[in-house]
Amino acid sequence: ISRSSVEGEGLHHAVAGELASFRVRFADEHGAPAAAEQLALVLAPKGGLGGESPGLIYCGVAEGANGGHTASYSVRCAGEYALTVQLRGGAVLAGSPFALRVLAAAPYAPACELACEAARCEEGGRLHLVSGERLRLRLHVRDRWGNACEAEAVGILTSQVEAGG
Repeated sequence: ISRSSVEGEGLHHAVAGELASFRVRFADEHGAPAAAEQLALVLAPKGGLGGESPGLIYCGVAEGANGGHTASYSVRCAGEYALTVQLRGGAVLAGSPFALRVLAAAPYAPACELACEAARCEEGGRLHLVSGERLRLRLHVRDRWGNACEAEAVGILTSQVEAGG
């Protein structure tokens, strides 16, 4: 649609579970401001239908003055998406689709996991330890939605601890 503009951080960046937004201006073929209920947002995994569903939490458009509206959304799944802004009739607004990257939210302790080497774990999840042998543990840091958090982003340091015998 030639009489449209879309701008804002929420077109390209979001954090899982947090509200992201952007401004939309569009007018009909006569230049009259269009109503917010005519607007639709389509969020699709980058690379087609085989990708992860975004886990949409919220999607809405707030009416603004003179054809300027605020579109907001929130998704659970971190990843790369294509965000298309269009009218309900299917006409796509200028610049769509937008490349959107949704980052994992802050680490959430109940969703994190501590894992050990498979050879050390017994049935039932018990850990088999032998004095003097090295044990390697891996911490899987996740946000409340289950998205993996990058270790560098959450300030996790790795270290080696020697156990006394």
